[in-house]
Amino acid sequence: MPQPNRRQPRRTFGKGVGSFLVLGLLAVGLALAPGRASAEELTIGITQFPSTLHPNIDSMMAKSYTLGMTQRPLTTYDHDWEGTCLLCTELPTLENGLAVPEELAEGGTGTALTYSI
Repeated sequence: MPQPNRRQPRRTFGKGVGSFLVLGLLAVGLALAPGRASAEELTIGITQFPSTLHPNIDSMMAKSYTLGMTQRPLTTYDHDWEGTCLLCTELPTLENGLAVPEELAEGGTGTALTYSI
C-alpha cells in the first residue's frame, strides 16, 4: 500500500522575524558600503511619516526623531552643574553684558537676556 503524500511542516522563526532579519542585513550592508557617508554624517532611513507633531498624541519613531531634532533647548547644565550652550554661542552673564537687569511693569526686577544662535 503506497504512503499518502505528506507535506513537510514549514519551519518559521515566528511572525515577522524573517523580514526583520532581511532589513537588518540590508542596514548593515548599507552602513558598511564604502564611500557612502563620511564620519561626520548621520543618515537615518525610516518608512514612516508623522501623523501629527503634537508631543502627547500618537507615539511613533518618525515623530520622535523630528521632535528631537527641532525642539532642542538653548542652554543646559553639564556634568558639573555649570550652565552651557547647546544652540547659542555664549551664555548671557552680567559680566559680558548679555544679561541686563531691568524694571518690570508690575514693579519687580527682571533680567533681559540676549542670545546669539
